[in-house]
Amino acid sequence: MTQSYTIFDSLMLTAQELEMTVVTGQLWPPIGGRMWIGKHSVDEILCPDQTERQVAFLIAPGGPGSTFIRTGKRILNAADLKRLALEAVAAGGSLTEGRLAVLTPAAWLKRHRPGIYDHRPTTLETANAVGWPHNCGDEAVLFLNDQSIFSLMTQVSVGRTVTMLVGALIEPEPLPDQPGMTVHPSLMNLVQGNNHQQPAVLLP
Repeated sequence: MTQSYTIFDSLMLTAQELEMTVVTGQLWPPIGGRMWIGKHSVDEILCPDQTERQVAFLIAPGGPGSTFIRTGKRILNAADLKRLALEAVAAGGSLTEGRLAVLTPAAWLKRHRPGIYDHRPTTLETANAVGWPHNCGDEAVLFLNDQSIFSLMTQVSVGRTVTMLVGALIEPEPLPDQPGMTVHPSLMNLVQGNNHQQPAVLLP
């Protein structure tokens, strides 16, 4: 008897031919915003060294249910992304390009309020006030851009099993250094509430 060719088979073939990372299996309820496939946390699978990187991230509901993990290393091109977009539509999933990173509340504050909290104690409440998701708690959580992987999976309504294809993209060129401005000490005093100082002066 001939077995039918499924959407999952197509996803696995695409992952193999494009040499992408593929993770599929039974999805467990999140713990502090962290997602789990079988006995493995998704952040440990996709960011084992917690290094930020630019990726294309496909999430599709369904799969065989058994845990399967394979790591890929090839950098995707425009034709690969077009193929992935078609696969995402066919599978009823989503394809998102962005920055994959494991973030903590402190890292979130540095990303969204750079410089302000570098030398101040940070709290979970402070991070929540500038957008850190409440359901992530005080944990280190995997994000794609500013969305947790849990949030992305919720949008796709993956159910009990999920299949993820993750491929590396070319890293964006760093921005050129901008001419710096030196802040006169009087400005620092003014910011700290010392209103008896002279008006601040910005030195080129």
